[in-house]
Amino acid sequence: MTNTIGYGYDDDGEHRIDLALRIDSGTLTVEVADDGRAFDPLQTPELDMSAPMEERARGGLGIYLVRKTMDAVAYRREDGRNVVTLTKSTMPDEAS
Repeated sequence: MTNTIGYGYDDDGEHRIDLALRIDSGTLTVEVADDGRAFDPLQTPELDMSAPMEERARGGLGIYLVRKTMDAVAYRREDGRNVVTLTKSTMPDEAS
């Protein structure tokens, strides 16, 4: 949401960001919808975390962390809005 606020708008007007959370059958689903400019976070290249910090391009760490911590990430553009859906199992890992 911070990136949406900081980078998603070309004006100082009023905008809307909707956040919905639900847990169903042991799966947390988070949906974030905003009216910012179209941006598909899944199209950003994956960060090379093996490169030294000073050689890495600026930005992309938030998307990297989301990709690494969520079980699934989906994006769609619907009715002029970005909609990102994140899912994560809340059940203990049986293999542990």
